[in-house]
Amino acid sequence: MKTVLRNLLSNAIKFSYTGGRIDVDCREENGFLTVIVKDRGQGISEEHQQGLLDDGLHFISYGTQKEKGSGLGLQLCKDFVRMNHGKLWFESKEGKGTTFYFSVPVGESL
Repeated sequence: MKTVLRNLLSNAIKFSYTGGRIDVDCREENGFLTVIVKDRGQGISEEHQQGLLDDGLHFISYGTQKEKGSGLGLQLCKDFVRMNHGKLWFESKEGKGTTFYFSVPVGESL
């Protein structure tokens, strides 16, 4: 789970504007711990949102400082969360930012 959080934070930094704000929070509900990473960066286009977490689909995107990303890190995050009996999802609005969430059962190893 450390790898998942590190990747989500790295992506939030990559896709945020200089001086931007990133919030990290967590909550426990119904036996699950949900971790939330929210940025106010460039967001994800609707076109790329459609398949971002689909298995085997990778595409090149660029951060606010032209850093290259392929989505492979997110695929690994999704797999790691799934292996811990959880799920990973996101909400995004182009030009407004993205919020990633992942939930795992509270009793599982973090």
